[in-house]
Amino acid sequence: MPRWFNTLQLHRRWKQSKTQHKRTVNGKYKLLHEIGQGASGIVHLAVDTKTNVRYAIKELSKSKLQRQYHSELLRQSGPAGRRSRPSSTSSSTSLDDTLTLLGIAQSKKRKLNHHDNETIKELYIEESNLLKKLAPHENIIKFVEVIEDVEYNDSIFIVMEYAENGIVMDVTPHSVTKALSDTKCRIIFKQLVAAVTHLHQNGIIHRDIKPQNLLLSNENIVKLIDFGNATIVTESLGYTTGTPAFMAPELLKKVPRNQVQGSPTCADLWSMGVTLYCLAYGHLPFEKASLLDLYADIQNKTISHTDQVDPQLADLIDKLLEKNPVDRITLKDVSSHPWLKK
Repeated sequence: MPRWFNTLQLHRRWKQSKTQHKRTVNGKYKLLHEIGQGASGIVHLAVDTKTNVRYAIKELSKSKLQRQYHSELLRQSGPAGRRSRPSSTSSSTSLDDTLTLLGIAQSKKRKLNHHDNETIKELYIEESNLLKKLAPHENIIKFVEVIEDVEYNDSIFIVMEYAENGIVMDVTPHSVTKALSDTKCRIIFKQLVAAVTHLHQNGIIHRDIKPQNLLLSNENIVKLIDFGNATIVTESLGYTTGTPAFMAPELLKKVPRNQVQGSPTCADLWSMGVTLYCLAYGHLPFEKASLLDLYADIQNKTISHTDQVDPQLADLIDKLLEKNPVDRITLKDVSSHPWLKK
């Protein structure tokens, strides 16, 4: 779960934890306290009042969704908006997070009338089948339901499985955390491979794979979360999206999207490589103060390895972080790589 680093945020969480215990959604879910926050939604820890099962519930503001979508339309309508552009360095929830979380394709998002609350509701209900379809996989967070409660007129509540043990690693730019052992890296990465394989087999690319989007259940089962940037493979990708430090080089080139080499799924393999590097080393492979310098490193810098890292693990990282997407290792070959099969 996200960490809270300043006093103001801690104080706000404390205040909300004191007041939210009285809130119940749909007469079923009791909100306990806040466990995360994004630009368009707050994530609560909740408990089913009948079964005592705990869930993560994202509360979204319809008015914020409308404003954000309107802003996005304006951004994309300008000259700069028509080019591939990076998202913010923040990991906060975007409008795409809230819409694509339930599988709304880019083409359908563009049809959304930013004045139409009913359209937002209909799109959520119609497209929620995407994550329902993916739900049976143990390494993908389970979507439960979408709720509109008349008591909370401006809110939409998305109920999801709760992963009790939190994120596998909190990696932030220009900082170092404790690296995982070779065995732990393998256990986690093997499950990530299984999750991404399931997504790709169902025609979906995640587009924001990183350690912070890997949660652990109370049984230490890896759960891939945050489908805010996910899209259907056959959809036009529109513009560059995701977390900058995890973006593939081909996404940063100033060329039309239809001229980018390689399958769109290749970008997920690159992000998996950056994630695996973080698990093995405890820090990002590419770090710069400015986005321009960061993107230059991603496209040009060759990473090096220490003697402490298994040579086979280093080989897999290098193959995942191949700059040319056409030459990048495939998901099938990742699954059969000697390091992963140890």
